[in-house]
Amino acid sequence: MELTLFYTRFIELTDRVLPAIRHPSDQLLYLQFFSRTIAVGEKTCRISYRDLSELTGLSVITIKTAVRRLIDHGILRIAESAAAKVAQTYEVLWPTEIKRLQRLERSPMVLLKESGAGGEHYEGILDKLTPEDKEILEILASSLPFEEEKRLRKMAREAALKAGQDPGEKFKELIVLTQFGPERLKKYGH
Repeated sequence: MELTLFYTRFIELTDRVLPAIRHPSDQLLYLQFFSRTIAVGEKTCRISYRDLSELTGLSVITIKTAVRRLIDHGILRIAESAAAKVAQTYEVLWPTEIKRLQRLERSPMVLLKESGAGGEHYEGILDKLTPEDKEILEILASSLPFEEEKRLRKMAREAALKAGQDPGEKFKELIVLTQFGPERLKKYGH
């Protein structure tokens, strides 16, 4: 899977899917299913309760309960039932397929607060980007979902108006804040 697509899906995972899953054991289990399916471009995986228990440190009973809850919430489906000495095959659903999943959005202002950085620290970050990161920024800007682009452009206009900046530049800054991971931002002292 292309890194940009993986990163976009990872953000959806952390901002939309995991917050919709209440129990930490269910979240941990979903991460195991995610890493064997969506993260590698697959729709289904075959794995036993025992293997899941070894991977997560959870008991088999907890695994069975968590699987049942994920199925009940429409986040996971059994694609193929288990047979003698053959594990079940699970279909892992993604936000577009999960009917009851509420839309949670990643707020750049919250990200700034959580990182301990103020907005002024990000001014001029576009000038500091490496050629590789500038290319990634352009790819991300062109591949944003329509609603996310609309939301970021609105925020950029409002922030640019207050600061007397170019809305286009502010839009790109917001993409860096919301789409670049913390490791990539650390390269720029953030």
